[in-house]
Amino acid sequence: MELKQRKNASHGLWCSLLLPFCLFPFMIKYHAGVYIFLFNVCLSSCLSPAIQDHHGRTSYRKTIFQTVLSLPSSLFMWHFFSYNFILSYTLCLFGVWYYSYLVQKLLSKCPGSFTYGEAQVVSQGVMIFLIYCVITLLSKMHLLNNFPLIKVVPQSVICLQILLFGCILLMHTLCMIPVLRQGLYFFFCCLTFSCIMMFAWHTTLRKNIFSWMWLYCMHSRKRVILILYWLLCTFISIIFVICVNWKPNYKASTLVRKYFHLIINIVYIPGIMYDLDLLRLASGIALTTFIILEMFRILKIPIIGPVIEDAFQVFLDEKDSGVLILTNIYLLIGCSSPIWLAGYISGIKGYHICLLSGIISVGFGDTAASIGGTIFGKHHWKGSKKTYEGSICAIIIQLATSLYFLSIGHECSIYNTIVIITAVLFTSLLEAKTTQVDNLILPLFMFSFLCWIQ
Repeated sequence: MELKQRKNASHGLWCSLLLPFCLFPFMIKYHAGVYIFLFNVCLSSCLSPAIQDHHGRTSYRKTIFQTVLSLPSSLFMWHFFSYNFILSYTLCLFGVWYYSYLVQKLLSKCPGSFTYGEAQVVSQGVMIFLIYCVITLLSKMHLLNNFPLIKVVPQSVICLQILLFGCILLMHTLCMIPVLRQGLYFFFCCLTFSCIMMFAWHTTLRKNIFSWMWLYCMHSRKRVILILYWLLCTFISIIFVICVNWKPNYKASTLVRKYFHLIINIVYIPGIMYDLDLLRLASGIALTTFIILEMFRILKIPIIGPVIEDAFQVFLDEKDSGVLILTNIYLLIGCSSPIWLAGYISGIKGYHICLLSGIISVGFGDTAASIGGTIFGKHHWKGSKKTYEGSICAIIIQLATSLYFLSIGHECSIYNTIVIITAVLFTSLLEAKTTQVDNLILPLFMFSFLCWIQ
């Protein structure tokens, strides 16, 4: 089985350490049990041999290695934190196996769409999400004994878990049963999964999902205004895409593509400042919508698929050279991942600058580097199209925005300032040198620094 990674990019195996580094600060600072567990599972997955042999078979040695690999972290959590050993080992073994399986599938079924590192980050993220869903479900069934979880899981988080869990199951089903990817079968499959999710929402929320969503959106005047503002931004973005596609044989420049970075900034900043819970739910709904649209495009679903294909073609760059078009999904994931990682289970209540890691690194930094490099760029980094001038612009903009956001909710101490400067310098250097997709990698990298802000 051929495993073909994205062209003109390094393997990026170091990216597998990004999520463990993001989880580590919360494990240390807040002693949040669920972070301790997820960190150990994520770290174990980094050591798992993700790539199978050339014949596509899972070797006997690999299975034994994964079985043994899950033992140390489970014993560690059982000995020091008194977690249920059998449950810890089962979930850890599932995490290591599923991570390895998913990396293999992404690289083999979607040739040219991922580097090894990007596939590892995506696989770890999905694996962590599924494990947390299982923990939440078991806690609802009162089957957990001395196992880490937050006291109360908000209904909006449960609603989001069901939505994304259903989307993941739908993709796995389509991957395993090819006939379901065709025409009416695809719509029937989507309808079936929608009905299952409706039942799950009704069971957990104790009411119809539409009634619950209406009451949730109408919870406060501020929330209503924020939703209307986001709808206006969405409408403007659709008009922008239509106008760009109106020009025949037009190919969007780097500056035109950065329009979406501007939109993500003006959408996420008010959400983080005024209604983090709503933004978390809305970002999950947006991610599901993007994934469904991408499935429509890949499967060439009549009417919708070709329209999406034509609309996306204008904005493609060299990093969308594979089967999948992922830069728009990565932008959403990159800006949302700090919110998903640092949510209710972190001990953070309300505003924290780490929630803005994606906005600072990609929304401002990457945009400033592209614009500055286009306008002022003359001296290139060795072996790269990126310029020193662009990197300097990125550093200046990120420092300015970071210090401003720091002053809003934190003490401008020497320690915090040093953390900010370190995060900005290293993130800008990574942006200049890496061949991985910036939208996915930079937010997680900066997040691992900004989590230490006091």
